[in-house]
Amino acid sequence: MRCAACVVRNGALVGYVVPAELDASTLKASLASALPAYMVPSVVVALEALPLTANGKVDRKALPDPAVKHAGYVAPRTPNEAALCAVYEDVLGVKRIGVHDDFFVLGGHSLLAMRAARETGYSVTQIIMHPNIASLAQQAPDSAALSRSTSMRATDAERRMVYL
Repeated sequence: MRCAACVVRNGALVGYVVPAELDASTLKASLASALPAYMVPSVVVALEALPLTANGKVDRKALPDPAVKHAGYVAPRTPNEAALCAVYEDVLGVKRIGVHDDFFVLGGHSLLAMRAARETGYSVTQIIMHPNIASLAQQAPDSAALSRSTSMRATDAERRMVYL
């Protein structure tokens, strides 16, 4: 790899690398073994060259938008999967999420995982450990999370966080 840059696009970390023939999945696996999960780009875009400004710096505005690839749409098979798909579509602002689409590849992050956890009854840990709906639906919702969400009233600060 000769050059690399990372930017945040639509709430997701996007990595741009040169040369274009670099394998994005190998790079993501290598980064995942060395970096915390929140520092690994959701999408890696391979380019022939990074666009530069007149000063020789990376022109971040000229970097192309990434094409997010869905894992191939697979419709929900159970009512639980259908409900999770509806929540993920609402939380992520993405239409037509399949059961094998990855929450984090579609632009999810820890704050959105917290929102999804509140709306589904699953814990944030379960959502992070099972990022697609097919694997999450096989888990039992966290009963402690359900009891916390019904027994505790949100503080003013927590209610303001929903709108961030």
